[in-house]
Amino acid sequence: MSHFNIIICAFKLTIFNLFNLLTAFPKFTSRPKDSTVALGHNVKLECGAVGYPTPKVYWMKDDNKEFAADQEMRFINMPFMDDFFIVSTKKRDEGLYSCVAENSVGRVVATSRLTVTS
Repeated sequence: MSHFNIIICAFKLTIFNLFNLLTAFPKFTSRPKDSTVALGHNVKLECGAVGYPTPKVYWMKDDNKEFAADQEMRFINMPFMDDFFIVSTKKRDEGLYSCVAENSVGRVVATSRLTVTS
């Protein structure tokens, strides 16, 4: 192997290591917990994540990105906080809610159950 090939390999390894140092898989700082709420009341769901690049955090209900509380504008995100609220809960809000955090390095998911009582 020539000196040139050794230099190229060392350069590629250095770039690879720098990339790994500059990126971080998403990691939850807070996770959603199972909740029970009375019909018509508000409920708070918590979920936060860190990573680099900063992960995008979004919610799914029963494995769907579109769900009633979001479409009816009853799902409220508090900017710069890990708090999300569903206001004036309805029976159809009941189900499994998954918090998804993803960036270019990876994706993590945490799921909780919301029960709405009459």
